[in-house]
Amino acid sequence: MSEPRPSPMAWGFAALALSLLYLLSFGPACWVNSRFGSGPSPTLNLAYAPLLWMHRRAPAVVRWRLLEYANLGCGKHSVYLVNEGVIDFW
Repeated sequence: MSEPRPSPMAWGFAALALSLLYLLSFGPACWVNSRFGSGPSPTLNLAYAPLLWMHRRAPAVVRWRLLEYANLGCGKHSVYLVNEGVIDFW
């Protein structure tokens, strides 16, 4: 007998859940980098390149909310900006 295969709906749910986790991981990645990193991280820029690409094309309100989320848990003197599709750290 063969093993039952996951349905297309299960695969769709898994893809949606992973996409949401990817989006939600952006803020904590910025927060950790602001507290323990030494400045702009090429790893962040590479890992979140699709999100940064979307950021450049999104309406202003979406761009603003994403930056608010990135800066929500940053250290006292840290600010994240996105400039030309690259994360800048001040």
